[in-house]
Amino acid sequence: MKITSPTTTFTIPDEYGCNAAPSQITHGINPYSFPFGVTDIPAGTKYLAVTLQDFDTIKLFGFTYIHWVLTDVPVTGDTVDFPADFSQTTLAPQGFNSNHSAMKQRTDPEWDTYDNHVNLETHYTGPRPRFGTHNYRMNVYALKEAMGFDQGAFDLADVMNKLDGLVVDHAAQNFPYERKIPVEK
Repeated sequence: MKITSPTTTFTIPDEYGCNAAPSQITHGINPYSFPFGVTDIPAGTKYLAVTLQDFDTIKLFGFTYIHWVLTDVPVTGDTVDFPADFSQTTLAPQGFNSNHSAMKQRTDPEWDTYDNHVNLETHYTGPRPRFGTHNYRMNVYALKEAMGFDQGAFDLADVMNKLDGLVVDHAAQNFPYERKIPVEK
């Protein structure tokens, strides 16, 4: 199994992170997921699960920043394409990202008052490194059965705890993203 990208360098395009046009940014977050594909999916795979994490945040916070948790994407052949903005258009269940955390509450005390904060906590949240380039690690798991989670009712730990016995294959790929605009203070 292999993860593919429209870019040969697997770089996340600017428009899917903090460098996007201001009209795409909601409360500092870009909710539009970038396109990618999965090929050579083995026989017996019925669903895919996808996670996207920033391990470079360990140096800053002591833990990874979770950008996306997606499960039960149906598979009907040996290839699945994830078009741009798949996160906002799919019916496949998505779990909590790091916007659903005590850290987010501390850095933005008004967070729970925003009309769409739940959507921003349970879908893709685009890269926004404080400075420089970070690598965003995508893991795709080929599953022989559905995980069976409900939208917004699970997190990365739930997915990791349920993977044993379901995984047919696994692929991983780093996707770099560089901040090009200054951080607002």
